[in-house]
Amino acid sequence: AIDLLGVDRQGIPVVVELKRGPKPTTDGRTGGSETPLRMVLEAASYAIAIRKTWPHFRNAWIDRLRDIGITEDVISQIPTNLSGLPLVAAAPASFWIDWLPVTAKGRNKVGRNAWEAFASFLDQLSRSGFPTVFISISGNEKDVSGLAIQPLDQFPQQLIG
Repeated sequence: AIDLLGVDRQGIPVVVELKRGPKPTTDGRTGGSETPLRMVLEAASYAIAIRKTWPHFRNAWIDRLRDIGITEDVISQIPTNLSGLPLVAAAPASFWIDWLPVTAKGRNKVGRNAWEAFASFLDQLSRSGFPTVFISISGNEKDVSGLAIQPLDQFPQQLIG
């Protein structure tokens, strides 16, 4: 199931994949097994499914947008043929830090070649109509007024260079 399905300014669906922060283990490391690649693969698979079913999904999508008060000027922009959808990979800051080369996991699990391959995959995905944005979430989910998001504009390129 899609974690979240948003809408952009043109009325296009936006697939948002969420991950939790890693939990510490008894040896002081983290036990998180989710990867940025898995996040993107999950979001892309949902987006591809939406694109394939768009001729059937579009009318239900428009009805739902009207139900939640999206204006007709936005709805009128929704294309009949959908070439792609934006993807958002969102996780707490601790998730992203866990993959940086400053942690044991970041140093030992993923090398430069893997990050280069991941960046190349993201580029191909974008050229196929599925641009991906990475977001870091900070704050306490029990107090939504204190939540903050920060785009990770250079992820994963900063891990390569």
